[in-house]
Amino acid sequence: LGAGLFIYQDIAGDSRLSTTQVNLSLSSVITINTAHKISAGIQGGFAQRKLNETGLHWGAQYDANGYAPQIASGESGVFENYTYGDFSLGVSWSYGESATNMSSNNHLAANAGIAMYHLNTPKQGLDLDKLHREFIAHAGFNIGVKGTSLSLVPAILYLQQGPLNEITAGGMLRHTIREESKYTGLLKETAVLLGAYYRVGDAFIPSFMFELSNFALGISYDVNISSLKEASDGAGGFEISFRYITPNPFRYGKGTKYTPML
Repeated sequence: LGAGLFIYQDIAGDSRLSTTQVNLSLSSVITINTAHKISAGIQGGFAQRKLNETGLHWGAQYDANGYAPQIASGESGVFENYTYGDFSLGVSWSYGESATNMSSNNHLAANAGIAMYHLNTPKQGLDLDKLHREFIAHAGFNIGVKGTSLSLVPAILYLQQGPLNEITAGGMLRHTIREESKYTGLLKETAVLLGAYYRVGDAFIPSFMFELSNFALGISYDVNISSLKEASDGAGGFEISFRYITPNPFRYGKGTKYTPML
């Protein structure tokens, strides 16, 4: 069994529009055999939307001399605080071959999953529409190139919410700089990953990652290729990530088996 707690808050704009979410998660992993596992999880909690009208200026509050806060906006009572429940679920499958010979680098792993968010399509309040259900599907592989220190790590992600959808696909090439010591454990696995992803109709994303044992530090940059590139001049944004994962999905030393990354 696994359990998780998710807490999120965002406050934005002159209205101090805030979104607060608290969700609890429960999951379970079912071992089919030595190579196949299935996991399923549920998530539920609540969210609250609210804003502070005192920071807003309305057209009705302007006269010949400019903004006049003493004039009633006529908007009072519309934006009341609103709390709603939110529920989600998902299932995933993973596959990992045992690697009995580290030097052969012949490991293979795969994972895939689907999830559905906002099952109850909750009303958000503040005169906003109901949340559409969000569907997410993903798949990925870790493929060792036999007789080398290289691994291929392709992946694809699909998201759909109401009329909107997004597809991101690509991969990275992983080069093992140093394998972990089989016996003492004093030397830690070290690797670098280089690759790129493509978000269909939106961006090209070159990516780099450095791994040391169970830790990884990554950097990527979105190169805008959508119709907005004329305004942005192709500029996107940097993203820096830090990851800790255990067990390390690439570590498959003596007496252990390869475990895929979820």
